[in-house]
Amino acid sequence: MPTPPIFDALPELSDAAYNALDILVTARVAEKMAGEGGLAPSLFDQALLGPSITCSLRGMRVDHGRVPAAMASIQREASTAQEALLALVPAGLKFGKSWKPSPQALATILYQGFRVRTRLGKTDSPSVAKDILTEILEDPKTPEVAMPVVELALQLSRLEEDRKALEKPAGPDGRIHSSFMVSSAISGRWGSRKDAFGQGMNLHSASPFIRGIFIADPGYILVSMDQCQAESNCVAYLSGSEWYIKAHAAGNVHMEAAKIFFPEHADKSKTWIKETMHPSNPGTSYYQMSKKLQHGNNYCQTPNGIARHAHIPQIEARRVQNNYFRNMPEVPAYHRWVAEEIRSKRMLVSPLGRVRQVLGRTWEQTTVRELVSWQPQSCISDITKIFLWRLWRRELDLGIQILLEHHDSVLFQVPEAKLHVVMTQIMPMTDIPIPIGPRVLNSRWEVKVGHDWEGMQEWTP
Repeated sequence: MPTPPIFDALPELSDAAYNALDILVTARVAEKMAGEGGLAPSLFDQALLGPSITCSLRGMRVDHGRVPAAMASIQREASTAQEALLALVPAGLKFGKSWKPSPQALATILYQGFRVRTRLGKTDSPSVAKDILTEILEDPKTPEVAMPVVELALQLSRLEEDRKALEKPAGPDGRIHSSFMVSSAISGRWGSRKDAFGQGMNLHSASPFIRGIFIADPGYILVSMDQCQAESNCVAYLSGSEWYIKAHAAGNVHMEAAKIFFPEHADKSKTWIKETMHPSNPGTSYYQMSKKLQHGNNYCQTPNGIARHAHIPQIEARRVQNNYFRNMPEVPAYHRWVAEEIRSKRMLVSPLGRVRQVLGRTWEQTTVRELVSWQPQSCISDITKIFLWRLWRRELDLGIQILLEHHDSVLFQVPEAKLHVVMTQIMPMTDIPIPIGPRVLNSRWEVKVGHDWEGMQEWTP
């Protein structure tokens, strides 16, 4: 291929000159990133490669004797979901070797039968991949009649992932490994997938059905440390709602929020709220409904969207949203602030300094909704990573082994005989004060311990 004419005028560079130019360009990029606030998060993410590789190489011990029972459990769930799906779509639905429906048949049913807006995959053909099904589920324009079908298809997709994980061989050491991708999501969250040799699984997606197969090593006990009600607490501080901040500090914000959503039941006991099913959604208690409604209202869902996700009538969704915002007007005010910030600056900065540049249409509500949720998700993820980094740096002197980062929690194992002694040294590491406006956010952490990942119990000093 002939050399383009533009390069004919360039002088021949010596190795020294080439290296100097390479360093200069890198330095200028670093200066540009520093000026835009992107250098510190980038260096932080690079530093996290150490914990990431440690978790990947270490893997998690598996009790192979528990695998058949776990497989039988998820198979029962899959059979129930398949029967429910066939009851909704009796014609045209096919199941291949996997538990989830045939992609071609499901695409035809959704895009032609239910008139769902067609989504294309990487090959520019109609796709019903898991991320696309999630997008369809969250799209307020998706026909209501298609929603149960999408939900069941998603459930079967997750169960299929569990099945594949149980069928795949562990590594040569008998352990299940994952590859962890630092800051793979735009929020700074990590991603997880099979290990470098095509074995193992995405440990982030491990469901409660299979978590019981993962056990502590001999002489150790598993410890899970999880930020309590973290994202909603961050929304409370970002919005500056005194009521919401105090409700989180009181202990159980979902209980307090339930009394706002349903003032007619505000005098009921905590037991009643936790155990009584909502009449519009018999499988969901008022307490569980409070969690769903907070998430939807905090993240700019319309009454239509809330009705769909909570499975309640639209008139009920409007009523609970009005009750919520009447008590916490700071939350919709925070939504408006985010909209103005990205409209005027085309960027948003998290409380920890992570920068999100907005390249899309800043005036669209979908963009605003995405950025409203990005703030707390990014903040909580980075708090988790700070704690993870502190643990990793002290692995040797504490005698602990980190196993997994999971967005707002960390899983590690501690010598069982030294649990109390070691935990008294670890607890101060969770003191991570984050200034937000005139206040300081400091997450509460819940600690659970146990010999397998699923059967962990709350631990107190």
